[in-house]
Amino acid sequence: MLNKLPFEPDYGSPPDEVNGLFERGLKGAERFMALGSVERVPLLVATEAGPAWSILREAEDLPCRGRRFCEWGSGTGAVTCLAAQLGWDASGFDCEPGLVDAARMLASEEGIDARFSLGDYAAEVEGTVAADMVDPFAADLVFAYAWPAEVRWLTERFEASAAQGTVLVLYHGGVTVRAYRQS
Repeated sequence: MLNKLPFEPDYGSPPDEVNGLFERGLKGAERFMALGSVERVPLLVATEAGPAWSILREAEDLPCRGRRFCEWGSGTGAVTCLAAQLGWDASGFDCEPGLVDAARMLASEEGIDARFSLGDYAAEVEGTVAADMVDPFAADLVFAYAWPAEVRWLTERFEASAAQGTVLVLYHGGVTVRAYRQS
């Protein structure tokens, strides 16, 4: 059962280094979209630096079991990289090979220890985790910026598959974020 957690981050301005990381992540998104070979991602909407910084900084106070972080739909990797910089054992996955490549490139260029793999949480929650993919349910904190039409589906799948004590943070854009804990 998912229990909603009180979670209202104090949105502030992130440090310049965080803004720079996200700007470089956006450049990766621009390169990806310019390729024109996008099949599953008609539009890329990235989490902005300010909300990501505030959410991850304050996630420190959520009742997580440990320090393993997994971003579902990691895009160009900026949020996952930031989580790693903040001390999380961070991984992310995305359904687009070009985005996984962009995320790996960002982590490599920034010297950040974060793992990225190709995967689709629709398949992962059905029990078909790829051999080279991080297990999306081995995390203590799962972060997702879900499309509005996917929120209900995603939370239902999380509730059905996540281990007890796993925290789900759903970012909805702007300053809207919700946190849940699997009981």
